[in-house]
Amino acid sequence: MTRCREVVDTHLRSWGYEPILCEDGGQASEVLSGENPPSLLLLDWNMPVVDGLDAGADDFVAKPFRVPELRARLRVGARTTELQREGPWMLSATGYSSRRRVPQHTN
Repeated sequence: MTRCREVVDTHLRSWGYEPILCEDGGQASEVLSGENPPSLLLLDWNMPVVDGLDAGADDFVAKPFRVPELRARLRVGARTTELQREGPWMLSATGYSSRRRVPQHTN
């Protein structure tokens, strides 16, 4: 395991994540197509077989990264994933009102 991967793995575990480490994009694709795939991915920009951008990355942190920035970006990703799981939401234009569920219409 490279030094960067060791550092990232250590931080992820200390923050309560359960990382699944993959050697390349092909192995990551296998994990994603398996049972119970992870809902949040942290990919290298340049991975063998499939890189992070080709995999549909929504955000990135440049290397060398700052640990607090990585943690903040992961929190945003986790919150986004959780909101997507809960369903559609509507926010006021000011952003100060409480979130309300968007009514589900059935026809």
